[in-house]
Amino acid sequence: MSENVRRQLIATITPAAGQDLTLDMTPFTRVTTASTGTIRTLVGHGGVAPYSYSIAAGAIPTNTSLNSVTGSINVTGALTQGTYTFVAQVDDSNGNSFLHAFSITVYSRMTAIAFSPPDITAARAPSSQPYSFFFEVTGNTGAVTWSLFSGSVPTGLVITTVGGKGRLGTSTALHPSSTTVYSFTVRATDAGSGETLDIPATLTM
Repeated sequence: MSENVRRQLIATITPAAGQDLTLDMTPFTRVTTASTGTIRTLVGHGGVAPYSYSIAAGAIPTNTSLNSVTGSINVTGALTQGTYTFVAQVDDSNGNSFLHAFSITVYSRMTAIAFSPPDITAARAPSSQPYSFFFEVTGNTGAVTWSLFSGSVPTGLVITTVGGKGRLGTSTALHPSSTTVYSFTVRATDAGSGETLDIPATLTM
């Protein structure tokens, strides 16, 4: 085999440095409006280190910044609830680039601590005992109000705010005669931060 043929063969089967450049983002932990420090880190693989990082399109969460050297996305102020979609870019030392789309969801700092209403049966809703269940959250900064966001609840039941909790109930007794599964979502709104928390629930009556 001649030297020229050998070099051509090597060039054919050996990828140029940087062609295997990829990009990941870690860790995949829950981010809330109360999060601080580093919430995500872009991590380059392959190519030729060191790398540099940038945002090619879209936007990372409001009040965060990207460290172009380490790839860390750091909180610089109060985070705003929502989903942020962006395209990140990694460049290696040979001038190769790789782009990848990511998203970061910033959730409300509120957490539901009471969210599973008991089913309504003849035993649980006798004629002398109206139905009542209280949804509850923690982590709010102000007064919480409650509403039915989507779906439907059994006729006669309403969502009201009582002492900061969301009451699913009725002032009159319920008499279930058939079995129906109701799926709905209640929304808690924090007057302090303006954040909302949607809580899915099911109720069989």
